Parts: sequence; C-alpha cells; structure tokens
Amino acid sequence: VRPHAERAARKLGIAPAVLIAQAALESGWGRGQIAYADGRPSFNLFGIKATAGWRGDRVTVSTLEFVNGVPERRREQFRAYADLEAAFTDYVK
Repeated sequence: VRPHAERAARKLGIAPAVLIAQAALESGWGRGQIAYADGRPSFNLFGIKATAGWRGDRVTVSTLEFVNGVPERRREQFRAYADLEAAFTDYVK
C-alpha cells in the first residue's frame, strides 16, 4: 500500500504513515477487509460507506454500529473499488 499512500499523502499534505496507519486500523491489519460474498476483495481499506450519492460498486456486509452509545449489529453497504489505487484516490476526494 505504500506507493498509493505516498501519492495520496502528497495530495493531502500529510505523512504517508498516517494513511497506512488508518488503513491498518480500519482493516485490522488486513485481516478484516471488506469483501464480496464470494470472497473477492473490495479494496476498501478505510471502511468508507456507500451513501446515496455513491455511483460505484457496493458490498453489503454485517458490521457493528453504535447507535446512541449502544452496539447494534447491522447490514451496511460499503464502497468497492477496482484496486488499491482507486481506494486511495477516493479517500483523497
């Protein structure tokens, strides 16, 4: 992920390590990546949800959300990308 993090970090004016750390945190060091039902990766390292305005691919997964401080298991839609470069590009936007 480093080359993608370096390009994105330059655009954001931050250290690449910040983006790498966030990707590691959000994905459980890659062990908890969001994936399609058939196991294909979504390349969504940052846990970005697919809101109504998102026009790209989506992946629906079970997630733990906190509603008014109470943990609640839900099925939510997340953005899916063709590759890591697309994920970092979207993150910058």
